[in-house]
Amino acid sequence: MQNMKHEGCEICGSLKDHEYIYYKDGSDDCNKLPVAFENLREVKKISPGVARSQTLLACPKCKTYYFHKVDYEFFPNGSENEEWLDRLSGEENKEINQSVSAPPLFSR
Repeated sequence: MQNMKHEGCEICGSLKDHEYIYYKDGSDDCNKLPVAFENLREVKKISPGVARSQTLLACPKCKTYYFHKVDYEFFPNGSENEEWLDRLSGEENKEINQSVSAPPLFSR
């Protein structure tokens, strides 16, 4: 059974299991991930030094983990950008909690 510790969390409880946005730079109608995304903390960059980022994030309140990915393409009239935010399953959260000992974001 999947762990639902994020349900009712005041920081990440409003996030869907999968969030996706697409936007063009220079456009007036720039989409953004939900505000709750801004309150997640970075645990680890999965692809450090790479412009198209992949990052493991976590909620500092309920310790639920999220995978955030950014991709883009440059065009002469502006770039096209995509972002994904996926909540990791209860089993994936359990595995990460066992492999990450006292990450700095939870000791604040």
